[in-house]
Formats: sequence, C-alpha cells, structure tokens
Amino acid sequence: MKDINELTYLLKKNRLKLGFGLIVLAIASYNANAQGGLQTYSAIPDYNGYSSSMYSVQVREVDSEGASLTEYESNHTYYLERIAKNGADRMSHSHWTTFSFGPTGSSKMVEVEVSMQSGSISNYEFRPTHVHNISQSGGKLTFQIESNKYTAIIINGDIRNPLFIFADPVETNVPDSNGESVYVVEKGSTTKEAPLTIRDIGDKKIIYFEKGEHFINETDAFGYTPQSYNSAFFVCSNSGSRCEGNQIEQIYIPGGAIVHGNIRATRAHNLMVNGRGIIEGQDTYGAAEEEKGGGADYFSGQILNSAVTMAAYRDKMTDARPTTMNQVVEGVTSILARKYNFQLGIGAIVRNTKSFARRQTTDGVGVEENSRVSTNFMKVNDDALKLYQDNTVFENSYIWHQMNGAAMQLGWDKEEGDSITVTNTYILHDDMYQAKYFNEGFWANQSIICWLKHFENFDHTREGIVIDGINSNNMPEVGVIRLIAIAMDGEMGGSGLGNLDMTLKNINVGAEDEDTPSYVGCADARTCKVEFINCKRAGVYMDASNVPARGNTAGVTITSDLAEKP
Repeated sequence: MKDINELTYLLKKNRLKLGFGLIVLAIASYNANAQGGLQTYSAIPDYNGYSSSMYSVQVREVDSEGASLTEYESNHTYYLERIAKNGADRMSHSHWTTFSFGPTGSSKMVEVEVSMQSGSISNYEFRPTHVHNISQSGGKLTFQIESNKYTAIIINGDIRNPLFIFADPVETNVPDSNGESVYVVEKGSTTKEAPLTIRDIGDKKIIYFEKGEHFINETDAFGYTPQSYNSAFFVCSNSGSRCEGNQIEQIYIPGGAIVHGNIRATRAHNLMVNGRGIIEGQDTYGAAEEEKGGGADYFSGQILNSAVTMAAYRDKMTDARPTTMNQVVEGVTSILARKYNFQLGIGAIVRNTKSFARRQTTDGVGVEENSRVSTNFMKVNDDALKLYQDNTVFENSYIWHQMNGAAMQLGWDKEEGDSITVTNTYILHDDMYQAKYFNEGFWANQSIICWLKHFENFDHTREGIVIDGINSNNMPEVGVIRLIAIAMDGEMGGSGLGNLDMTLKNINVGAEDEDTPSYVGCADARTCKVEFINCKRAGVYMDASNVPARGNTAGVTITSDLAEKP
C-alpha cells in the first residue's frame, strides 16, 4: 500500500487531470507482482567483472524474535575499484550486496552473515546503526536488518574497503517474460560489436533483460551521434520524436544482469526502469580509459552522457509543461556513469537506486519539479542530490561523500527552485574531511550543503527550502570538510547573485576541517537568511557566533533556536 500512497500523494499534490484509464494503469504499475519473503541474487552468469574478492555474504529470514526461519543463502557481493588520476590514495573502493525482502507471516527481518574471504573479522562499525542482534563469532559478523534499510560496515577499521548492505523492499512490477508485449534480450545475444538498438524492439512495449551480460547502443541512424564515445539506447517519447511508434513503457533489469551503455528517453512519458540489476555507463566501445590517467575529465555540459536520462529540460520544451510525466526508476544500480546516474523529468519517482561513480563530474540524482526521491544510495564524485526544482522531496538518502562535489547542491547556474524538502539524510563518510587535497584547491562545492553561484541577475528569493535531519538518527558524529557554504557573494564566480531563505534542522555532524569552516555569503543588494534549529557541529550548536557571514554581511541573517537549547 505504501507505493499506492506515494502515487496518490503525487496525484493530489499536483492536481493531476489524468484520464481514468491512465490512473488505473499507474496505480496498477505500483502494485503488480508484489510478493513477500526473501529474494537473493547470484553472480552475473558467465561474467567475471565487479566481484568482491574480500567479502562474502549469506542471508536468511528470521522472525520478530530473531529466530531463523530458513537456511542461509549466498548473496553475491560486488566490487568497484577506486581509480583516479588525482587523489586516489584518499578515496575508497566499494563492495556491496543487494537482496530484496518483504515481511510475510512470521518472517520479519533478514539475518546477514558477513565473512572475510581471507582472514577474519575482529572489529566493525555500522553506519547507520539501525541493525539488530549483532554478533561477532568465529571471525564472522552476523546481524539482522529490516526491509528498506541500508547500512555501511567498516570492517577491521579499513575505511578504504567499506561493505554496503542494501536490504531492498520486495520487487514489484516484474514483467512476465512470456508476455505478448515483452521483448526478451537473451543472455549472450548482444556484444560490443552487435549491441541491442531500438530498431530491434519492433512494436514491443516492455524490454526484459535476462540474467547475464548485455550491450546497448545506438548509432546516428536517426541523425544523432552519441557524445564522448558513450553508448546510448534511445527510448523515444510518445509525443512525436525521431522513433515514433517505438515508445517503450518499461525496461526491466533483473538481479544478476549487467547492461553496458546508457538509456536516453528525454521527454518520455509513462516509462519505468526497474529491477535489481546493474547499468554500467562508462565507455565500453573503445574510448580511452580516462579514469586511469589520461584524457579530459570534464563533461559537465554533456548531460546526455547520464546513465538514465528522462528529463524534459525546461529550456528545450516547446509545448506546455505537464504536472507529471509518470516516470519511475526503481531498484537498479548504476556504476561508472559519465554525468548523472539518474536524471528524471517532471513528477518522477526515484526509489531504492544505488549509484557508484569515480569520474570527477559524475552526479547522483537530479529530478525536475513535483518529484519524489526516496531511499537511494550515492557514492559519486560530484553532487549527490540536485536541489534545483520546485516542489521536490528527497528522503532517506544515504551518501558517501567523495572528492569533487556537494552532497546537496542548491545550484550552479540558473536554478531558482522553491519548496524543496530534504529529510533524514545519512552522510556515511566524507572523503574530503582533513584530506587537505583537491586539484583546484578548497572551494565551496566540496561542502555537504552548497549554493555555488548564479550567472543571471534575478530578484527572486528562493524560499521553502528545508533540510531536516542529517545524521540525526543512529549515526556517529562523522567529520565533514564543511557543513554549509552559501557562496553567493561572488567569490566563486557569477555576478547576478540571488536571495535565499532556508531552514536547517536536526543536524548532528562531527568536526569540520579547521581550514574550511561553514559560512553564508551574500552579494550586494541581496539577502541570505539561514535558520539553524537544533544543529550541532562537533557537539556545539551552530548560530551566528560560529557561522561567519561573508560578502554583503548586512544582507546575511543567521538565526537559531537559542532559547530552546539546554
């Protein structure tokens, strides 16, 4: 029922005037094929990449008292090496495992057993600590976790080899591979030299990748050449585009499948990408391995290099903007995207995704107005959450903050979004904390919360922006390079700087790097108001006495709940 309630929330919030048939289809798409119990995922068949040689994981179902109900099953653990031409010694590798679970009958949680493939576990730390019945015995670690919860484990103090546990909710919307409208991509049917293209699909509406390795790409047959060597699979919109008649409604990537390439579906309506498999977005067609030390590393202007692109792009739409485009991305893992991992349009839902990236300009999740982003993990090397658009909600985000971007970016250029809510964020670790390194020097964009600059003169005041809960539940005091940098004083560039009225609530981070403290900067004739409510940094409440104003200090207002402090 939670899925239906989410959809109902969006329908009511945006007062959608949808036909009865579309509403029924939308609600059905959120409730189809739901089953309880535990679903595990094996390794990708006939594929040796991205497997951890360090950790092994087994899982089983337990009741509310922690008593086992099933035998242990092996669940595959993945691995992504940290390769970078700069700062690699300050970064971490990634190990992760994903399973799906929904409580049913007496089955209430999943018990996870973690072991080392070589050696034993002598100590551990969970971030966050919302796990139960932890036990360390015989060199192994066991604990229990509820559905729809994620955690990172630092084992034997090795911060450079964290293990991420993704206890996803039960899968929904799993298509019938025998369905009449389903195009099944069989294991081994595609290669680098002969990838799947849109022309192969015919009039099918659902694409179902079997477990195994797959390649997707598109040529310039429709007058478009993929940028920067990146592969691209075009999923056309249903509003008259270069591939009219080939509108795809669903792309399903199951656990145990990896799809090399990216999906471009700009301005598409009624499209879902889901499953528990992997989209691998880096070049797989012969481009230089730039991550390993050569070639340009800046692709910030090439948005179509994202792993999944569905956005409408405000400045490119010629028709009236709808209140929703009915787009959903759910459950999949994106690795090595060149720009965004997930860039969605109006009224989108992004849920239970995982993003791993090491490129300097790879972002996490970006959505347009009226969208909801729930329970997603991001370990990306640029901005994790883009707080750009009106009436957007970001909740239960798990962020491992890497070297180049902000965990929450309010804007770089022309962003003027209002009514943005960010709740319950976990900053699992900050690689930049006391790293004393960046190839362009310390700057605002490395902060947890940032508004960097604006290139157009505007008098609009961005308001209704509330960030409520950073490491406020079940988390240690994680040190950060800087909690907040409102760099609207122009020091970081940009001339037409804007106004801001935002609230930060219930924040509990550790110390900041001593050389990069938080600040609020404002331009001449502009106002920047930040209210701190129950916000602690290294145990000290944040207020005007320890968060300096910069630039037009007369335009800066920093308030706090001093009267309510104990």
